[in-house]
Amino acid sequence: MRLSYRGAHYQHQPTPVDLIDSGVSAQYRGQHYTVAYPRHIPVPQPTANLKYRGATYQTTKAGRVYPVSATVHPEMAATDRAVAIPLPLKTQLRQRQTNEVARVHLETIRQRLHHRIEVAKAKGDSTLLHELEKELHLFA
Repeated sequence: MRLSYRGAHYQHQPTPVDLIDSGVSAQYRGQHYTVAYPRHIPVPQPTANLKYRGATYQTTKAGRVYPVSATVHPEMAATDRAVAIPLPLKTQLRQRQTNEVARVHLETIRQRLHHRIEVAKAKGDSTLLHELEKELHLFA
């Protein structure tokens, strides 16, 4: 079929598409037709080493994802000795802050439990005292 676009003439050559019959027939404005779907053509996925929120992983051509355990510098991977890349300073500081926050949080929980144990002892509530001591052992 000869077509033109803005004065440039060209020959249209549609690419053949493999169609699969779905087995569904339909009718539109009195015309019957069968519905066909194009056959799925797998597209190979790119392989890459990626990182998301600190977790390193690798993709394959089949589209699978595999975690990578250690980060190795690309230039050192070809040699016999591989050197792990240290974490950025910002990440190291964030980890230290997270550890400190967790430690302070646990200490606060322990202090509150000790206070509740003292109150239970003062009231003479032995069942509450027993439950609080069991809870305290969880955080010890």
